[in-house]
Amino acid sequence: MIHHAVILALLIAQTGKVAPKLPQVEDTIAGITVGKSTLADVQRRFGNELILDETEGRHAVRWDGQCEILFDLEKDNSNQPNNRVMNIQLLNLGNGAEPESTCNQIATGRGLKLSDSPDKIQRLYGLPRSKFTRKQLSVARYENSDLCSNSTVHSFNLRNMFVEWFGDSMVFQNISVSVERSNCDELRESDAGTTSSVHWVEMAGGPP
Repeated sequence: MIHHAVILALLIAQTGKVAPKLPQVEDTIAGITVGKSTLADVQRRFGNELILDETEGRHAVRWDGQCEILFDLEKDNSNQPNNRVMNIQLLNLGNGAEPESTCNQIATGRGLKLSDSPDKIQRLYGLPRSKFTRKQLSVARYENSDLCSNSTVHSFNLRNMFVEWFGDSMVFQNISVSVERSNCDELRESDAGTTSSVHWVEMAGGPP
């Protein structure tokens, strides 16, 4: 296997430029990875705990009064085992996860849990792509559209992670990850007509 430093040196020699560091965006919750894991993987992971949420119309696992995980599949009306998971939401249900509960063991691939505090987000993921307020919730968004800075890239898998919390209590209400096919050319055209609305921000515990 060629060492990363050798690859970087080759890129510099060929282009005269340092290759940009590709963003790393979370794609896993509870061992299920968006774009890769299937409904069969979710069924094996949760067994009889997996239900169809009648309110949401989505596959879900719920721990009453603590949390719920919702899964969106690539094909909405298909329960085929090979139907891929494209979106996962980990939601706080009122009281949140109890310290020794199964719910408190549910985490992202890098270990973020509903019981964690907002200052842990930056330690695990660095600065968010953007941060804003929505319905009294502080929201941190991580995504990988920087891949489009390479003019040779036209389509890619757009990954998003959103983390939401109440600014006063610092309690997480939602951690979600998703993946979808996106078009760099369309994003470039959109950016060319307007000034960028996305800013790198310093992470703070309270509302922006």
